[in-house]
Amino acid sequence: MTGHSIYIDCAENMRALMATYPSALTEGIDLHMGDPGQSDLPEIIRGYKGVLNGHTVMTPDLLKVGAETLRSVVFLGTGVANYVDPALGEALGIAVRNVAGYGDRSIAEHAFALLMAGARGLAKMDREIRDGTWRAFEGIELAGKTLGIVGTGAVGAELCRMANGFGMNCLAWNRSGVDPALPCREVPLDQLFRKADAISLHIAYAEETYEMIGAPLLQSVKPGAILVNTARGGVVDDAALATALTDGPLGHAALDVFTEEPLDAGSPLCQLENVTLTAHTAWKTPDAADRLMRRGLEILQHDIQTL
Repeated sequence: MTGHSIYIDCAENMRALMATYPSALTEGIDLHMGDPGQSDLPEIIRGYKGVLNGHTVMTPDLLKVGAETLRSVVFLGTGVANYVDPALGEALGIAVRNVAGYGDRSIAEHAFALLMAGARGLAKMDREIRDGTWRAFEGIELAGKTLGIVGTGAVGAELCRMANGFGMNCLAWNRSGVDPALPCREVPLDQLFRKADAISLHIAYAEETYEMIGAPLLQSVKPGAILVNTARGGVVDDAALATALTDGPLGHAALDVFTEEPLDAGSPLCQLENVTLTAHTAWKTPDAADRLMRRGLEILQHDIQTL
């Protein structure tokens, strides 16, 4: 132990990124390279005031072990509660932070890329050509079509502006209401599913959103509609999705997130031709990684100086 804080699961690309930053951002932060075993974590964090956490589950027992010295845990991403319990941290005198907004543009661009891939059957055509089949088939022109955006937080709002610039008409639904400045029309959720040619999900995963996109909504869509999910896998009922793709009206699903990750090769979603899959990679661009790392380090250094 040489510093005040430890990055408990540092990857090589993040270490290389940190090496480009001013020393004021990285000073006092030790690196544990790679994913730690759960049994190793108590010794890894022992004596540190701060923890930078990329994707490691920190159990209640671990927080209690570290509570003697720990003052801040900064999770590099959103959805911190899936990895560290903020309420328990507060009770133990540990500030549990996350980093928001770092990947809004990158995620929105990936969602639009998935939409375009689904509209033109790119993944299926690629697979067929590699297997020796040369077959051109019709896709969908998106200009003039209607995109339904479920959730107009930062990512959904970015996608809305992007789709509008592309010539699409946007419908939107948001639990807390839609910003009237966005180029879209706010409608009830059930109407959005009935009217849209494509639907993109941008809602947070929580108890109240678990499998909220289920059979009633999925079976109500226009024949051939496209569903894009770059939010969280758990907001969609997987069984209802598979049924809507095989025996229902849904034409295509383009998915970056799944209930269980990594997605098992035996999943029904892997067997369907009208599904495009990516490996929870929507945020992964150098631009987003830089924003994530910088903001995470700024939060941690501020906590160490003030808590």
